[in-house]
Amino acid sequence: MTTRRAFLKTAAISTLSTSVLSSQVNGEESEKKEEPTPKPDGFYVGAVSVDITPDRPVTLPGQHFTRVSNGVRTPVEANIVAMESVKDGVSTPVIYISFDAVGVSYVFCRAFREELKKVLPEINPENVSLSCTHTHTGANYYIDPKDVGDVPNLMNVAEIRTFTLARLIPAVKKAWDSRVPARYGFGLSFATLGFCRGCVFSDGSTVNNADSSVPTFRGLETQSDPDVNVLCFWNEKDELISMLINVACPSQCNEITSKLDADYWGDLRPQLKEKYGKDAVILGFCSAAGDQTPGIRYRKEAELRMQKMRGLDRAGEMARRLLKAVDDVYDLIAADKKSNPVVTFEYIPLELPGRKITDEEHEKDLKSRAEFQKLYEQTHQDRFKGRLAWLQLGIDRWERQQKNGVPTHKTFISVMRLGELAFCTNTFELYVDYGIQIKGRSKAMQTFLFQLTMSPWEYSGYLPTAKGVKGGAYGAVPSSNYVGPEGGQILVDETVAAIERAFNSK
Repeated sequence: MTTRRAFLKTAAISTLSTSVLSSQVNGEESEKKEEPTPKPDGFYVGAVSVDITPDRPVTLPGQHFTRVSNGVRTPVEANIVAMESVKDGVSTPVIYISFDAVGVSYVFCRAFREELKKVLPEINPENVSLSCTHTHTGANYYIDPKDVGDVPNLMNVAEIRTFTLARLIPAVKKAWDSRVPARYGFGLSFATLGFCRGCVFSDGSTVNNADSSVPTFRGLETQSDPDVNVLCFWNEKDELISMLINVACPSQCNEITSKLDADYWGDLRPQLKEKYGKDAVILGFCSAAGDQTPGIRYRKEAELRMQKMRGLDRAGEMARRLLKAVDDVYDLIAADKKSNPVVTFEYIPLELPGRKITDEEHEKDLKSRAEFQKLYEQTHQDRFKGRLAWLQLGIDRWERQQKNGVPTHKTFISVMRLGELAFCTNTFELYVDYGIQIKGRSKAMQTFLFQLTMSPWEYSGYLPTAKGVKGGAYGAVPSSNYVGPEGGQILVDETVAAIERAFNSK
């Protein structure tokens, strides 16, 4: 068994006490640059929303077949909140970005960090977290598909990156520059949003999104997480600056369509602004939900009947439930505003043990490849071709494993303490049970979890639990993940340890 510390790099605490801002405040910066006026001790917040909807057709990632956008259902956005705590003249900045995309590549992350340094050199880029809502109807930030064909005026991935960064970087700077003295309030509500997508059958197997009406259906693989974590910031006039909402459900109601779309967040944001402040910036974050989906797993007819009676589609129904959840706690939160919280931030590089692919799993991949190859030859459908490419990922990794052994996986977590709250990021599609572990063991009164946070390193993929691997559904097989349950437990333990450090700090 691999020991934990063999795979962990030294944790690095990122605060501005050791950044360029300190040298600017101390007058060590070049006289040619105007020195910023030091802020008095306090807590400051700024927020900005920016439309990043491409103005030309783009490919849409997230499925095993290629889709090209043919219009817009709701705007695709980046929503940004910039926080700064100043204590005894020492500044701790933290910036969170909710980003409407299935995910982003390390190429995008590195470019973002380099561009950010140019406009905000005083902020360590590690203190800026961009986390994806996981909509399957956002632009493609990975690689151009080879089978897209001749699409007039199609925006390629390099152009998408340039287009987005040209809007995102100024928006982050604007959020930072717009900081004002702020108070905050938080609360916990509940809504039924996500289902575990793994259906378990009498033979012990787990199949994603399967028919639950058959006699061999035995239940869902794991629980769902109904928590709706809400955090609000107000200025000195009691105007709402920003609202953060954190739920364990990816925004994938319209995941196979071809309209650019923020999914249920795109339905919810205008409703919240109309009710609580037209200038408020609404940030939606996906908690640990690698095995969750808004798709209905059982009693489907009853749910669809109620949606129809309300005149809503699935995204509209999810937005309705979230609006009710926020309404249920907003007045309570607003009546309990807090000032000058303790704020700490820690960025922790990790090198997790890679998942070893067994010979049995490899043989299963080879068998599946042969089956999908036959289906593709019979039908020439892109979805089967996509499955073949996906299966090949695991087959290729097994072959490299025979030559070079099992590689480790470079990633990071971060933890911010904000008063009684903890905010934890990770780069994976993290299975929900890991999120429940972190929340259960956390010393914070309330714990927010942001998955799919962009990384300057390789793609992280799903991070399944041991029972997920045993069941063998899509997210828990070698082609879908580089790290297995051993690494998942390390990630949980290190996150909990970082929360403990934050709440033990003076």
